[in-house]
Amino acid sequence: MHIRRESNRESNKSNVRRAWFRPAALAVLLLFPTHAFAVDSAFVRSLLVPGTGQAHQGHYTRSAVFAGAAVLSGFGLLLAQVHYNEAVDKLDEQKRIYASYEETLSEGGVVSIVDLETTYQEMQATHESADERLVWRHAFLIGFAATYAANLIDVLISKPYDGEPDQRLSVEMSPAGLRVTKTFRF
Repeated sequence: MHIRRESNRESNKSNVRRAWFRPAALAVLLLFPTHAFAVDSAFVRSLLVPGTGQAHQGHYTRSAVFAGAAVLSGFGLLLAQVHYNEAVDKLDEQKRIYASYEETLSEGGVVSIVDLETTYQEMQATHESADERLVWRHAFLIGFAATYAANLIDVLISKPYDGEPDQRLSVEMSPAGLRVTKTFRF
């Protein structure tokens, strides 16, 4: 009886998942134009390498911003992961040393209280360091994911550059005199 209840619960969970998946997939297909998912489109390029879709559409400034942000956050993520792994390895080594003290004591050996306290304090400091590095790793991971998502959203909602010269300088007549406005296209 207990096994059936578990399988019914699992079945209900999968039915719930299916129930929201179809409308979500339909919404994605309706919201985004079909040309965005073509094989030779800017979306696919941006999916592979952030910023290349914007470059394909002619938006070179956006391309540089997204590519630069992706490279910086990716490099930061890599470095944060390396430093986190080093801290965890150091903590594991200190735990092994601390456990060997217990083994020595259980066999009737002698261990200096100074060694025990020093190792314990180093373990605490290394644990705090590993926690700080984990926070940095998560921050870079979130930054990379946000950059990647913003890159894809931007390439989906932007139109290809049409090649028209943009109006960099405009002059308007107003009762107070001439108004000169300088604009740029991003």
